[in-house]
Amino acid sequence: MSRQRAFKAVRWTAGGSALKAVILTCQLIVLSRIIAPEELGIVAIVSTIMVVAAGVSDAGVSNAIIYFKSISSVERSSLFWLNQAASTAVGLLIAAFSLAIAKFYQLPQIQPLIAMTAIVIVVNATFQQLRVYAEKELKFTEITIVEVLSLFAGACVSIATAATGLGASSVVLGQLFTAIVNSLLFWCFVNGDWRPALTFDFGSVRKFLRYGLQVLLVNLANTLTMQADVLIAGRFLTPANLAYYSLPRDLSLRIITTINPIVTRVGLPLMAEQQSDKEKIGRIYLRILRMTASVNFPIFGAMCVLAPQIVPFVFGDKWLPAVPYMQIVALWCMVRSVGNPIGSLLYATGETRRAMLQSLAMLLVVVAAVAAGSQFGGIYVPAALALIYLIAIPVLWSFIVKPICGVSFARYHAVLVGPAVCTCIAMAGAYVTSVWVKLSTPPQALLSFAVGGVLYVILSYLINREWVRDMRDFLRSKRSSAS
Repeated sequence: MSRQRAFKAVRWTAGGSALKAVILTCQLIVLSRIIAPEELGIVAIVSTIMVVAAGVSDAGVSNAIIYFKSISSVERSSLFWLNQAASTAVGLLIAAFSLAIAKFYQLPQIQPLIAMTAIVIVVNATFQQLRVYAEKELKFTEITIVEVLSLFAGACVSIATAATGLGASSVVLGQLFTAIVNSLLFWCFVNGDWRPALTFDFGSVRKFLRYGLQVLLVNLANTLTMQADVLIAGRFLTPANLAYYSLPRDLSLRIITTINPIVTRVGLPLMAEQQSDKEKIGRIYLRILRMTASVNFPIFGAMCVLAPQIVPFVFGDKWLPAVPYMQIVALWCMVRSVGNPIGSLLYATGETRRAMLQSLAMLLVVVAAVAAGSQFGGIYVPAALALIYLIAIPVLWSFIVKPICGVSFARYHAVLVGPAVCTCIAMAGAYVTSVWVKLSTPPQALLSFAVGGVLYVILSYLINREWVRDMRDFLRSKRSSAS
């Protein structure tokens, strides 16, 4: 695989991710001004339940498809029907337990919304594997176009229905419409001539299931780890207080899930190609880590420092109680972003058992931290998570990165030091600017952001030159080998 082809895939993924981030952020901003905080708190619980269900709906088969290099026509058809059956089963379970879930949260109004999410899960299964095959072939141009168009259509439906007074239901309706449009476009414009045969051979998918079931446990543990804060805090906090936490949380996690896949979705097949070469995998992994840290650190640093200006300007004065939440959530997501490339490293090298153990360990620690923090108030939930993920950085190196690709402690942490130093100095400059220069909220936030951004770029040229070189290569798409 040429480096030019890889960078082309990254560029399309980056462009698509940026567009999707803009669409989702605009949708969040508009909905936050139309829907009351109590309604958005309900949306947080319902969306979290759907994310957990979607994370296990394909039984880990998607990652198995990427891992195994050759797949026969019989295997592909059998995998498709397996995915449909698993997703339908998950959807039926969600619908069946919707009443019990509503009683657990003492919110009877969420029962019909949870039942609606079952339909979204089933519809998503109709195109899930089509997207996986397209990713495996690096067809990110087609994927980007389809996903952006579908997301835009769903956002329009959510905003239009919210304006009519449907409240939390409007978000679920938008998600359902997004899934339907995605399915139609993938089958019409991305899939090509392939159609699943009306056959199912369990023997042909057995090896995929062995790999996939371990991935399923990993996905379930990872999803629960990511969503444990809302699932647990939603039981103890009022819907309004949950909304003050979930609004900056969703915005921050959306940034992570937008930025990191730009590199990790391309890095997974790149590392999978080199799965027998420990040194090459190590180099690719460090480049992915440097790229994600160098982009995430300054973004979340700016959110932390400029939260008092960002929240009222973007979401309105009624969301001022969310300012301290945004500041602590930004610090949590900054350190959390460091661990995101771990998944690609584990899956690319077939280390599913190690991935499972790591995910289960993180799940237990996160659940304990969230449960403890929830007893003292919503603000302590992200504070506990920030501490947990900070401690996890050297732990992940010791138990995963070093054994798999042999990267030393110094090389691993040196990749993080440059972005961290640049971010701290740049954000100090942004804070001083916000204190010394008194303007109205929008100009002051823009000026502080500009000062911090300029400082970060200058410092990166001095301290973090390898990232600058990678970004230059990414933009120019130089022709050279992937290694």
